[in-house]
Amino acid sequence: MRAPSGLASRVLAIVGTLVLVVGAWRDPRWVDRPWALLIMVAAAALFRMRAVSITKFSSLNVVQVVAMAGAIAAGISPTALAVYAGVLLADWLHHAKPFNVAWINASRELMALYGAYGLYAAIALQGPAAAAGELTAETIPGVAVFLLAYFVLSRALQYYTLLVRDKLFPEERALILRYEVIVFVASSGVVLVI
Repeated sequence: MRAPSGLASRVLAIVGTLVLVVGAWRDPRWVDRPWALLIMVAAAALFRMRAVSITKFSSLNVVQVVAMAGAIAAGISPTALAVYAGVLLADWLHHAKPFNVAWINASRELMALYGAYGLYAAIALQGPAAAAGELTAETIPGVAVFLLAYFVLSRALQYYTLLVRDKLFPEERALILRYEVIVFVASSGVVLVI
């Protein structure tokens, strides 16, 4: 079962990088917001470096705060670049993971972000207030869907290979789920404050 999960990880890394390049090309707002981009890269890298290990195969970090708040406040392209770069640099340089592992992790975060933002855009970015870039009562359902979708997509992509390879005991799964939900609720609260 090792080959399919390894192949899926490599495909994810390649597709994630392609999505990043196409997204940056189609939405050049990242060029106009260099300070926001640099701040988010630093924040994503620091949050990734300060991960809390809960099992042999799982650790918690709050990179999702940067991803969710940044996408809503600064836009998808600067946030996607920042999250990708922050995770890649933190995993490769600080955690000393092989480059391909760091690349896969960065692509996984990016794909979850773009997937969740797509749902947010479909729901919240309709109407005149959304076109003006305002957060109004009409955008609240979209923001809620975005937060929940990012959590589900990022956790599904992270734990997919562990579940396929049956690496987690039932007790570990329950422990991981409990802590992931706690971190999600806390992160969502922080995002709403930001």
